[in-house]
Amino acid sequence: MVILKTPEAIINIESLPNSRFSYHITESGLENSLKDISFESYYGERVAKALLDMGGAERLTSELTREEGHSGLELGLKYYTLSFLPDEDFVGKRLLDFGCGCGASTFALSRIFPNSNILGLDRLEDCIKVCNLKKEQLGLDRVSFVTSSSDDQLPSTLGHIDYCILCGVYEHLLPLERRSLLHAIWAMLPVGGVLFIAQTPNRYSPIGTHVTRIPMVNFLPDRLAFYVGRWAMKKQYGIDADWERLLRGGFRGGTAHEIERILRETGTEPLFIQPGRLGVRDPIDIWNMTKDSSNLGLVKQLAGQFCRGFKSLTGITVAPYINLAIRKRLSTNLCETQ
Repeated sequence: MVILKTPEAIINIESLPNSRFSYHITESGLENSLKDISFESYYGERVAKALLDMGGAERLTSELTREEGHSGLELGLKYYTLSFLPDEDFVGKRLLDFGCGCGASTFALSRIFPNSNILGLDRLEDCIKVCNLKKEQLGLDRVSFVTSSSDDQLPSTLGHIDYCILCGVYEHLLPLERRSLLHAIWAMLPVGGVLFIAQTPNRYSPIGTHVTRIPMVNFLPDRLAFYVGRWAMKKQYGIDADWERLLRGGFRGGTAHEIERILRETGTEPLFIQPGRLGVRDPIDIWNMTKDSSNLGLVKQLAGQFCRGFKSLTGITVAPYINLAIRKRLSTNLCETQ
């Protein structure tokens, strides 16, 4: 057993017979109260130390637990990709995980697609260091990582990419970055390539579930929304946060219409693939099947019920999050069903 200590926690790591690791973390809270957290992970001591250096026990726990589990990232990524395309479409393909962070999404994708090559891209060197430690421990040659010096451009050394996924990334890009980045990705993809944009809050969802959880805040004009958002997010960003800080935090989300308009500027036709696999009928199903039931507050319950009821009354699909698969084609058709 390995014992790691920080000012706020004691971390016990025990090797398991199945090449996994058992974590037991005791955190010191307010007034010296203690909180115990236990979970299993693919990763051991070296990865744990690197994550502790980045953000203490809280970062360690969040990074290792979000990658796995019934309500974890891996389950979500299955629906964000395989509800649109069959498994065989990914065999032998190279997939770019843009904004990979510490690699949770990249390694989850490597397990979902065991016959694909996965490339993770992030700006932060510390994150890429963790990614490479994970790769070394797992011994995965078909997973690689690269850093980028810009939020709105791609490195020139990426090589051929068949698919690109932005999972929980698009909403954190500023408006000008969104335009530049999507243009760069679209230019990189070959004809027939697919861009996945997943887990992005819907700008036009009546009930926000990502940041403020305040009903109808998305429909307020920017000036009024700024004051409401700054008040609602003061614990995260401080009472003096400016508009750009709120946008960077994902306050306004995104829309399929916005993404389509940006891609059309390139002169190449985007075709939106409709979800129809894994029991999925529409984006509301993706939301219902991937939301974290262990942290399902009243707002999230109401959001799901509202979206399904709104569709039954109007025929219009509005989901709290947008999850898109967009194929690059030289075509005049706008929609494709797999």
